[in-house]
Amino acid sequence: MTTKPKKPKNVPLPKRKPVTVQDLIRMTAYQYGVDPALALAVARQESNFNQAAVSPAGAIGVFQLMPATAADLGVNPRILEENIDGGVRYLAWLGERYGNDPALLLAAYNWGLGNVDRAIAAYGGDWLSYAPLETRNYVARITANTSPVLTAGAPSSSLGLLALGGLLFLMAVT
Repeated sequence: MTTKPKKPKNVPLPKRKPVTVQDLIRMTAYQYGVDPALALAVARQESNFNQAAVSPAGAIGVFQLMPATAADLGVNPRILEENIDGGVRYLAWLGERYGNDPALLLAAYNWGLGNVDRAIAAYGGDWLSYAPLETRNYVARITANTSPVLTAGAPSSSLGLLALGGLLFLMAVT
């Protein structure tokens, strides 16, 4: 003889603090070895942590991923967790590509890596002077919000990120 399963008693769920967008960004940044302060600064600059944000150019979500970039990353930019995963993973990839130079990776995130590569080829170490004002301002705002090291007056070419124990640290390179 089989018996019906008993209906569970109403057990109150444990109270949990809601996970914020910033918490998700921090967790994802640690997962991919990206400085959480950098990832948070990019998300703040891109959308002020607003997943519903859509730019006039069509960029979507917290990290303002363009549909083609999101497709390359294999994420749906309209889903919060996927947008954050894609944005942070893209920052990690740009960091690897540009030797973790904050100015290069931020400019590439904002202006596009093809534009940054062409500017470097044409202007060498002075490439940022030839970037659009929007990109120069973007790099300046994020580096100012990321670490005191980046606001100490050192030129961007003398800054680097040090990977240690799965974390990235901004540091001056002498």
